Amino acid sequence: MSEETLEPEKWVENYADMLYRYTLVRVKDPDVADELVQATLFAALKSQRTFVGKSTEKTWLFGILKHKTMDQFRSAKKYINLDITDADADLIQFDTTGHMTSSPNNWNVGSRKSQRKQRTRPRCSQNV
Repeated sequence: MSEETLEPEKWVENYADMLYRYTLVRVKDPDVADELVQATLFAALKSQRTFVGKSTEKTWLFGILKHKTMDQFRSAKKYINLDITDADADLIQFDTTGHMTSSPNNWNVGSRKSQRKQRTRPRCSQNV
C-alpha cells in the first residue's frame, strides 16, 4: 500500500458533503452538524503534520469527525436544560455556588418500583 498525501485545498470540495451527511444522521441538528464539520476540518488542518499516510485522507478525516461527534455527545450529556416554571421556582432554592439548599420532598423517582414491591410482598409471604 502506498502512503497517502494530504490535499487540504480539496477537502471541502471532496469531503464536506459526505462529512456533513454522516454527522447530520447522528446529531439530527443541521447547525450542530455544520459546526462539527467545520471543527473537523480545522482540527485536520492544525494536525496535518501528524498524518502518517497509513490510511486514506477520507478515512483520516472521518476518524477526526467521529471523535468530534463523540465529544459533542459527551458535552451535551453533561448539561441538561430544565424548564422550571415560576410555580416551581419557589420550591427549589440554590446557594451562591449553584447547589440546591434543600431537596424537594418527593422526586417521583421509583414510585412505580416501590408500588410493585408492595404488591409482590404479600404474594411472596403467602407462598412461604
